[in-house]
Amino acid sequence: LPRPGRREEGRPGSRRFVVRTRLRVGATPPRRSAASVPPRGGGALNPTHHDARINLARLLHALGQPAEAIEHYRIVLTVAPDHAPAAYNLGIVLEDEGRFQEAFTAYAQAIAVDPSYAEAHFNIAKLYEHAGDDLAAVRHLRTYRELTKS
Repeated sequence: LPRPGRREEGRPGSRRFVVRTRLRVGATPPRRSAASVPPRGGGALNPTHHDARINLARLLHALGQPAEAIEHYRIVLTVAPDHAPAAYNLGIVLEDEGRFQEAFTAYAQAIAVDPSYAEAHFNIAKLYEHAGDDLAAVRHLRTYRELTKS
């Protein structure tokens, strides 16, 4: 028998039962915003856990919180300036925010760290085209095409 005051998993009234029942009938379980869930371990992310910060920043960007996403990408780049994916993703957020000069700098940083980063070449080509520098845009598009040949 279950102890008084404790719910047994899988029994009516328990969280597991409610979630499984909702999933069976097609309803979705209630979700908390991922941005409202504090990180484990006292609420602070370890600055050396780059992938965790990048994943959090991607999620924040997807949730419509670009300022917070930018902050996390910049923390990664402060600790590891040679982290090309962080620079590239920062460029995406900045470009989405209309901060084209900063996005250009972020893409250029990704390319400087990893010249074979094809997506960064493509995105910087778009920015060059937007700025009216067709020659530079074509140069980066050619590099992109060469890198993505299979």
